[in-house]
Amino acid sequence: MRKLTIFLILLFFGFTPAYVKADGATYKGVKKCKTCHIKIYKTWKKTKHSKAFDQLKDAEKKDPKCIECHTTNNDPNLPGIHCEVCHGPGSKFSSAKIMNKKKYKANPELQRKLAVEAGLIIAPDEHTCKKCHNERSPHYKGFDFKKRYEEIKHKNK
Repeated sequence: MRKLTIFLILLFFGFTPAYVKADGATYKGVKKCKTCHIKIYKTWKKTKHSKAFDQLKDAEKKDPKCIECHTTNNDPNLPGIHCEVCHGPGSKFSSAKIMNKKKYKANPELQRKLAVEAGLIIAPDEHTCKKCHNERSPHYKGFDFKKRYEEIKHKNK
């Protein structure tokens, strides 16, 4: 009962856990995306984004400044730069009503529209990438969005 009371008080005063966005969407993790997007997942696994957290030293894995750019949503339980960093937290658009191969084949425009309305970001923009690829990074050597985007973009299959 005490935990429930504390939770309700925190909720009342605007506390929201880190994995919840302001619109109530939550991060599901790369395994959820992998279920349907296995080819994209396999390509992503070979990227520096997938290994971002593993590249940190033990002390850096506890440093909020490092975690900010080497995890998804500043969460060490979501190590690496997952799909949801670029495409938004998936809880609202990853439901079977929206992410449904049969429905997508029948009407791709409608399914895409539903996904976007539920929070899916089709493609990240320069601002998304520059949240980490910027002068604050100790490894920053400039960032050409157009060139780098070509290295990571993928078709939705």
